[in-house]
Amino acid sequence: MNEFSENWRHLKAILEGYATRDRNVEVYSYEDQRQAKAFSIFLANARLATPMLDRETVKAVLTGALKWPQSSGVPFAGTDIPLSQFEKWGLVSFYAGWCTTHCDLVRDLDAIDPRLIPLVEAINHLENIRYGQNGFIQAHYACPETELRQLLHVEFGDHLTVEQLLVELELKDGVYSLSPGNQNFSSLISTHLWLTLRSTQPPEEAFSRWMMCFRVNCEWAMPVIFDQHQYDEREEFNGQLLMFLADDAELAQDVNFYIRQSINEEHFSGIIRPIEIHQELIVSDQGGRLGSTRTTESSMPTLSLLEDVYPPTVSDASNNLEFVINLHRSRPRGCRELFYSWLLSSVVDASIRIQGQQVISSGFTEDLVKLADSRPILKYILFIVLPNYEYSNYIVLLLARSETCDVAFYYLAKKTFEYSQSRDTSYVQNLEDGYQQLVCREYIRSVEKEPDFISRLLSILGMLGAQCAFRSPDFSRGFEYRFLLNLVDALGHQQVVQLAQAFMELPKRMENSRYEQSHQHYKYPLGFWLIDRLESSGIDPTGATCRALRGSILAHYGAEFAANLEGLGSLEPSPFFATLPWGKLIVDAGPSSLLTLSNRCDEWKQNLAYDRPHPFEVASAVRQYLQVLMCLGRLPSFIEPLHVVATRVQEIVRSCGFGPRKQFVHLFGEMPGSDKYDLWEQFCSYTNAFRDELYEEFVVRCVPSIPLDHLFVLLERCTVIARARHLHEAIDVRQSYASDDLGLTRLEQAFTSACDAGRTATAARLLASAKEILAEERFANSSNQKVVHIRKVWQSYEYKWQLLEFYEAHKSDPANFQQVADDLPIPHERTGSFGQSPDRRHYEECEHFRRQIIAMAFSDADPAKSIRFMDALYRQTKRDHHGFVLFYGHLKLYALDKDKTRLQHALAYFLDRAGSIEPEQMSEIWVATILDAYRLIGAPDIESFWMRLSVEQHTRLQILKPYCSALIARRDSFTVRKVLARYQQLNQLTPDDLGIDDLISELVKMEADQPSMKDLIQLLNEGSQRSTLQLQKHYGQVISKNFETYVEIVSKGQPPHEYLKDAVLAVARELVLRKRNLQVEDNAKGKTTYRIILEDWINDWFTSLFDLRMSQARVGFRDQKRGGQSASGKNPGEIDGFITSSDNTRLAILEAFRLFSLDTTVISQHLNKIAGYDAESLSPVFMVGYCDVENFSELVTGYGPYVSKHQYAGYTVAGDSFGGVKALCDTDHIWLGTETRRRDRKDIVFYHLLINLHFLPPSAATPDEGHPDQGKA
Repeated sequence: MNEFSENWRHLKAILEGYATRDRNVEVYSYEDQRQAKAFSIFLANARLATPMLDRETVKAVLTGALKWPQSSGVPFAGTDIPLSQFEKWGLVSFYAGWCTTHCDLVRDLDAIDPRLIPLVEAINHLENIRYGQNGFIQAHYACPETELRQLLHVEFGDHLTVEQLLVELELKDGVYSLSPGNQNFSSLISTHLWLTLRSTQPPEEAFSRWMMCFRVNCEWAMPVIFDQHQYDEREEFNGQLLMFLADDAELAQDVNFYIRQSINEEHFSGIIRPIEIHQELIVSDQGGRLGSTRTTESSMPTLSLLEDVYPPTVSDASNNLEFVINLHRSRPRGCRELFYSWLLSSVVDASIRIQGQQVISSGFTEDLVKLADSRPILKYILFIVLPNYEYSNYIVLLLARSETCDVAFYYLAKKTFEYSQSRDTSYVQNLEDGYQQLVCREYIRSVEKEPDFISRLLSILGMLGAQCAFRSPDFSRGFEYRFLLNLVDALGHQQVVQLAQAFMELPKRMENSRYEQSHQHYKYPLGFWLIDRLESSGIDPTGATCRALRGSILAHYGAEFAANLEGLGSLEPSPFFATLPWGKLIVDAGPSSLLTLSNRCDEWKQNLAYDRPHPFEVASAVRQYLQVLMCLGRLPSFIEPLHVVATRVQEIVRSCGFGPRKQFVHLFGEMPGSDKYDLWEQFCSYTNAFRDELYEEFVVRCVPSIPLDHLFVLLERCTVIARARHLHEAIDVRQSYASDDLGLTRLEQAFTSACDAGRTATAARLLASAKEILAEERFANSSNQKVVHIRKVWQSYEYKWQLLEFYEAHKSDPANFQQVADDLPIPHERTGSFGQSPDRRHYEECEHFRRQIIAMAFSDADPAKSIRFMDALYRQTKRDHHGFVLFYGHLKLYALDKDKTRLQHALAYFLDRAGSIEPEQMSEIWVATILDAYRLIGAPDIESFWMRLSVEQHTRLQILKPYCSALIARRDSFTVRKVLARYQQLNQLTPDDLGIDDLISELVKMEADQPSMKDLIQLLNEGSQRSTLQLQKHYGQVISKNFETYVEIVSKGQPPHEYLKDAVLAVARELVLRKRNLQVEDNAKGKTTYRIILEDWINDWFTSLFDLRMSQARVGFRDQKRGGQSASGKNPGEIDGFITSSDNTRLAILEAFRLFSLDTTVISQHLNKIAGYDAESLSPVFMVGYCDVENFSELVTGYGPYVSKHQYAGYTVAGDSFGGVKALCDTDHIWLGTETRRRDRKDIVFYHLLINLHFLPPSAATPDEGHPDQGKA
């Protein structure tokens, strides 16, 4: 089990902080305690007033052999349907040995099949018994009056009566009885009942009676409250609960029984009497709606066919994760609580605790999980019901255990913290990312040593991938997608290689439905991620694995594309597919493998005919395939082969892209889902990569059939000047748009594009065409709301067009234009409130445009007035285009007052308010204006803004001009030349034709004024002498740095742990020189010996020597600190020393001990102590052994291998640590070795230092024998 981790307490805090269930602890009063005690006395001594409602009794009742007690009504005659059949259909169950019925009310028996009536009557009879209806006596507990009064008198005396203590009881005929119901019970009563029963009965009998009291009276068992010190009592109760669950045969039933029980409780009456609801909706030409609903009965099931009306059974799961996924898919809504749910959730949570970095369990939960392996319904409670109680300890334990970590991950992967989608919650996303990384790392730690690790990892990835919203435009922000990436990012190198091998072995089969197959799309980003990780980390030196991965991805895609051409429908162009690096597939063999899929593309048009089975699915697949080809990119090493790709793209578009809509579905026509992703816009940008001859062929063969609205998009995306001229000519040729079959929606798109392009004549013709269509009778006289809305939209366009014409005529006289604009009536009524009245919305739209164009008219003559107008409008509307016009006014004002501060504020204000629009999505005029403002104020942020633009925007003359001017002002001629060279290479024209002659002139002038290379060298070779004052200043700066920076400065690349190692080793050498001073003389046995008895004495020497040596680094040794937890877990740990910096930051741990032999017990005890009191995962850790042995080399020989094989508590062996402990120093008196262990995901460096302080006693030798003290004064 993954027992130790510094992340457990963090995970617990997060889960508890975001729990949705109420965790308030209920405080009970004295009166509550008194009533609970009285209640427990009654229940412990009361008797059941009816027969037991167990399986044997119910069987006898159903056959008619037993008549249940009743006060009125007709006795039940019995039925020949066996009890086992009721259980099989999920109508009856016996949880905890007591009957429960699962059926909603069937109101009309005449409306069902007559053969089902005996079944319903039998169920109704059992319901009457359970709830005491229609004259039947409900099972309940009763106690004679005299006996109960005597029992309560013994406990409470005479001053409290039964009526005062137990108001819930009812007295009748000298007997007190309790009506069943959850409202009469609580955890407090449950606790007193258990204590009362246990005081007079053995554990097994007490528990059986305790459970029966709840089964008779309540829908669910309530937990017993134990104090934290009542360990033995809790263990006894838990043991009895475990045995009771093991004996409950109902928990061993198939989980499909539980599913049927839930269905019957919600909808049994609908199962035996199915109906069909037919709704008809008729929409008239005038917009009116006529609706009707009728209900018809379907064929009713018979008794023999009742089995077939239930959903298909859930197949047996091969592992816990599959069990959870299957049950979440299959279980009905509103599933009820099981009898054991609350009790088990409380007992399980109380049996687990997280203390420091350790998760500690009493073992009850583990035993429960093991028991559930053979009891599916108990497993359902543990893995489906209990996680919804949100007990953090339980989830953490599941994650820490290798057997259940998949289940924990399933629920933790659904935990999101971002309840707001606003852009101001980035800190919440950071919290989510940290949470996900924590969960992923702990999951891998828990399961990585299991033999089936990779197969389980693939299952988890499949689960996450199925939940990713790949069809969403912002799929990459999705919680599940980021979880998937964090999970694979947490893998080690060897694990990545194993995952790659398993990925390549995945079957290439297709799912049966579009929905299921779309869940498999996670394999594409996973495959590309594996390739990228293998290439970037260098763990695939031959490239064989990457090549095999490319082939596997291509095989997956080829199989899915072929299935989609047959009508599967799982492929469609999307932002998700656009972000995948498809170019990686052609690195080895070029694009031929992908092009093979379209070798017969000339036959695709036949499959797009409306009379073929799946024309829309085929069109969607071809569109997605086009997207893949266009995403290959222009890699420098594949310029020639990618020309083949461009040719194939052009061929497919020419064949299937456009044409008459009566017979075929066309790729760029209107079709279901085509509005979700603009493939035509991507294709228009892609055509910029066409060679000239290919583009000319495309214009000749395709442009005549391209509708005008699409043609304008092609023009907007064209970055080559000569090609744009050809497109303008193609637009000029079209004087009529009837053949385009545009419709009003696409006419609107073409009209707005023509206005943006300044093509007034084309815009006027489009406006006239729209008015002709709207004058037709089907539109002119329609009262349909949508048609009325379209008419009003085009009336607004006509009004705005008239304003534009007036603006062109009077722009030199803005005051006159304002008067003319105010006199032009708005073609809508200003009625109703804004936002509710459609006519009012159109009126406000026209008024806003009028105010905007008036402000623009004043931008040159009186920019301050323009700013006032737009400031008032922008405050009212908050629309981005109004904010831009306001910003443009400030730019015009700067030309007059040169106030950089004002312009800088205006730019920052506009960019902040328009922050939701990415620069690459901004229009050309917006980008050019922003860059010009950056240029004027000389802001360095222009570089970051330029980098956020697309490559296509970088080649726009209007955009690159202000950027290059800013670079010239900063004397960056290299970047200017690079931008202009790319622009000229793209257009292949002279500077005069390109419109950059002024930029080139500025560039030449700037380069003439630059300093020579000789001047630059002289500046670089200035004198480097430093004065004493400067040296003092620099020294102060060095020693004031933190420890890591200090080491980086003074040790020439040495890591901090090695710097400390050298210091500790130097201190060890000093100790050896002073070992005589560390000995204590012992004459106990008549013989003088010297031993290192006082460890604290040695530590004091060690501290003094270390502090003296490290004083210049402001690092010291702090010894004998009590903290953390000892190895036993019972006492606080005693730490021999922390190495700390000047600000008391702990840098390392030193654990010292004495060794008089190779005592493995002493060594292991000290090694296992570290994790208990190191809450920070400090590195390095110094293990220092003060040795007093005669044969030091023998001790060293045994110490190293033992430590290498020993498993430290809280640490694991690092995956890349081979060969155990490596010796760094080995002399007669000192041995130093090192190894790397892993704690959580952090590598911890251990240094093992053995210092032999053994000292031979002085002999009776002469001075010639060299006694060290001989002959000294």
